[in-house]
Amino acid sequence: GFFLAGAAGVPRKTAGLAQGLDSLWKEVAMGVVGLGGAIAVLGGVLFVWLILARLLSRTACYEPD
Repeated sequence: GFFLAGAAGVPRKTAGLAQGLDSLWKEVAMGVVGLGGAIAVLGGVLFVWLILARLLSRTACYEPD
């Protein structure tokens, strides 16, 4: 996503209207960046949820003989 945005000429470390998203290509590139961020956040939430569910479960993972 950031590669596409940079190739389209979107300046780095800017927010809002300062990005200059004046073409469809720039908007699509920044949309891909946003989608990647959403996927990263979702992955982090799922990781924490699975770890907490495993830590709080009462079933033992290993039972010695």
